[in-house]
Amino acid sequence: MCFVLIFAVIVLFLLLSFFAGITDSFWAYPVGFVAIVGALYGDKLIRQKREENKQEQSSSRAEDIFARQNFKASQKYYSADHHAAIGVDMQAKKICIITKLSTIPMYNIIDYKDLMRAELVEDGVTITQTSRVEQIAGMAVGGLLLGGAGAIVGGLSAESTSSNRVKKIELKITVNDVQYPIYTVCFLDEITPETKASQKYKDARAQAEHWNALIAVFIKRADQEAMATIPVVDETAPTEERSPSSSIADELRKLSELKKDGIITQEEFEQQKKKLLE
Repeated sequence: MCFVLIFAVIVLFLLLSFFAGITDSFWAYPVGFVAIVGALYGDKLIRQKREENKQEQSSSRAEDIFARQNFKASQKYYSADHHAAIGVDMQAKKICIITKLSTIPMYNIIDYKDLMRAELVEDGVTITQTSRVEQIAGMAVGGLLLGGAGAIVGGLSAESTSSNRVKKIELKITVNDVQYPIYTVCFLDEITPETKASQKYKDARAQAEHWNALIAVFIKRADQEAMATIPVVDETAPTEERSPSSSIADELRKLSELKKDGIITQEEFEQQKKKLLE
C-alpha cells in the first residue's frame, strides 16, 4: 500500500513539475514536497487504523470464547501479533490460551497443575524460565535422599542478551497435553527492532514479565502441593530402622512412574537413576 501511494505521488509530482515548468516552476517543488509528505502521513494513518481493526477483531473473538466457556478471566492479554490471547482465572486456578485468532480460533483451558514450563524469550534467546519438570524430578529424589532439603521450588534461571535492539518478545508455555504441548504468546512483534530504551519495548517487556511471573506462581503452588505428598526420610532415625536398598528401590519406582506419566524424559530418568546407584 505504501509503495503504491509513493509511486502515485511521484507520478503526480512529475506531472506538476512538467506543467509548472511551462507556467511557473517555482510552485512545482513545494507542491511535490507537500504531496509526498501527505502521502506518507496518510499511509501511516491507514496502517494504524488497520492495526486497530485487527486488535479489535481479535479481542472481540477472544471475549466471545471467554463468555461461551464461562471463563471468568480476572486478567487477560491479547498478543501483539493478534494471533493469540491469554486469560487467567485466579479463583478457579485455570488459564485459558486462545490461538489462531486471525483465522479460526482454537482454545485450551488449562488447570494450574498441568502447567509445566514458562519461558520468556527475546529474539530467540531465553531470558528467564520456570520449569516444573526439573522440580518434580528433584523432589522425587531429593525429597527422599535429603529429607526435603534437595527440593527445588519455583527456581528461575536467567541470561542476558548483548543486543540493545529487540524485534520480538514471546512467552512460551509448555503444558501437560500430548496433542498441544506448547503455546506462544507474543508481546512485541516489530519489523524494525525497538531499542531497549524505548517505551514500547519497556511496556512489552513489563507485560511479558508479569505473565511469566503469574505462571511461575501457579507452578510453584503445584510443586508445593506435590512435595507435600512425598514421604520424607527421618535422617535422625537409628540406622537399623532404615533399609538403604529398599529406599533406593522406592525412589526408582517413583522415577519410573514420573517417566511413565510423561512428567520427566527418558534422559532425565537415566540421570536421576545414575545418581541413585552411585
